[in-house]
Amino acid sequence: MDAGEVASIGTTDVQRIGHLLDVSARATGAVVSYLIVAALLFSSSVRLGLVLVIGAPLFVLLVLPVMRPLERRQTAERSARAGASSLAADTVVGLRVLRGLGGEEVFADRYAAASQQVRAATVRTALTQSILDSFQVFVPWSDPRRRHLHRRSSGAVERHFTRPTRAFYAYAAFLTLPAQTLIEAATRWSAATVAAGRVLTVLRRAPDLPRPTAPVAEPPVGPLTDALTGFSAEPGRLTVVVATDPEEASALAARLGRYVDCPGDGVELAGTALADLSLEVVRRRVLVVDRDPQLLAGTLADAVDVPAFGSQVDNRPTVVEALDAAAAADIVEPWPTGY
Repeated sequence: MDAGEVASIGTTDVQRIGHLLDVSARATGAVVSYLIVAALLFSSSVRLGLVLVIGAPLFVLLVLPVMRPLERRQTAERSARAGASSLAADTVVGLRVLRGLGGEEVFADRYAAASQQVRAATVRTALTQSILDSFQVFVPWSDPRRRHLHRRSSGAVERHFTRPTRAFYAYAAFLTLPAQTLIEAATRWSAATVAAGRVLTVLRRAPDLPRPTAPVAEPPVGPLTDALTGFSAEPGRLTVVVATDPEEASALAARLGRYVDCPGDGVELAGTALADLSLEVVRRRVLVVDRDPQLLAGTLADAVDVPAFGSQVDNRPTVVEALDAAAAADIVEPWPTGY
């Protein structure tokens, strides 16, 4: 999966799931409030209790036809946003080549078009969302008995306001906020359902590299060899691979770093097959730096600091020196936690 899409799923979509958890407690309180008010009304007047118990759910059912279109539009919006993020990430990776070819305007136009697609999808989602928002105001105040009262004379209103009726309107006013909360919960549920589906697309993916069921012990320091190509890299020695086709060199790097699963491919570290070692050991001993964007865990210092092995790397530069040499130190400056 594209790194930009994974980053989008891990931030925005996870937040939307969290918003559902935020509203779930208030929605539970709204349901409890509704049941308590219904019980109190039934104790005063069965007819008024039936108006609340039957009428309120009927109004809430008006929301259901809006939910499915909202989910579809939210799905389309999230896909458009992920596509724009991926396009932006690809553009940044190839920015130096684009400048050399004079292709900045072409990719700028492509990103502008993708951005407009995101804007249009967001507007379509907002139009449907506005219908749900209007229900939050309409449902609590759409009682037909209240409208009927306004058509009566003032004297008739006074006679009509018996004690159960006064209680009914007091409870109806009280239930305004719970009704709004339930509709808000329905909205959050729709957004969280779409977000959860995108999260599951990541969690359900099978790992590209199977882990050995019984990994062997970590071997001592030794050469990294590839029987297929005859490549051999001795510890502490600079080895350069020259290939007519750059893709062949990239494929070799992927094999040597075990980023592709090739059973019996003959890649060994100090005489031990990489496929028999745990991935943690391989990642600690063999580092492959690619130009593609990657999602890294831990601190920036951990991501930049190559694991050390004995005296071979005693004279290596520090993390600060490495980032300064790469003109990347300014990335760290705005962050209070630094490296």
